[in-house]
Amino acid sequence: MNKKEAFFIKRTAAHIETVNYFAGLMGANFPLHDQSKYNPPERDAYILLSWAWANQGVALSKSEKLATKDAIQHHYAKNDHHPEHYNGNLDNMQWHHFIEMVCDWFAVGMEKTFSNDAIKFSAEEFYRQKALPKYKFPEEQQTLILSMIKEINSKTNLAAVASIWQR
Repeated sequence: MNKKEAFFIKRTAAHIETVNYFAGLMGANFPLHDQSKYNPPERDAYILLSWAWANQGVALSKSEKLATKDAIQHHYAKNDHHPEHYNGNLDNMQWHHFIEMVCDWFAVGMEKTFSNDAIKFSAEEFYRQKALPKYKFPEEQQTLILSMIKEINSKTNLAAVASIWQR
C-alpha cells in the first residue's frame, strides 16, 4: 500500500466515523456511509482526490480530472444522501437522507477545521451560501435542514470530534 492509499483509507474512515458521531446526536446511524468510495470505479479517483485536497497545490492531470469527475458522478448516483442523486427532484429525498446529508456536511467541515486551524466551519453558513443556492431546497426541507443544523450545533462536543481527526 502506498502513502496516498494509506492516507485515503485513514481519511475516509475518519470521515465516516465523524458522520456517525453527528448522526448519533440525531439518534441515527449510517454504517454504510460512503462505502462506495472503497470500490471501483470510485476508489482510485478518491485516493487522488483525498491526496490532492490534503496537499493543496497538488495538481491533477487532465486524465485524472476526468477520472475523478466520473467517479464523483458515480458516487452521487450510488449514494442517496447527495442531492445530486435525485436529478433535481428533491421531493423524493427522505428525511433520513437529509440527516445523513447534514451530518456529511458537518464531517467535511470538521475535517477542514481540524486539518487547517485557519478555517472555522459553520454548517449554517455553508448551507445558506453554498447548498441552498445550488440545490434550491423547497421551504419545508429548508426548515428541516436548519433545525438539524441547530440541533447538531447544540449537542456537538468539539473535543470528541477533534479526537477522531487527530488519531
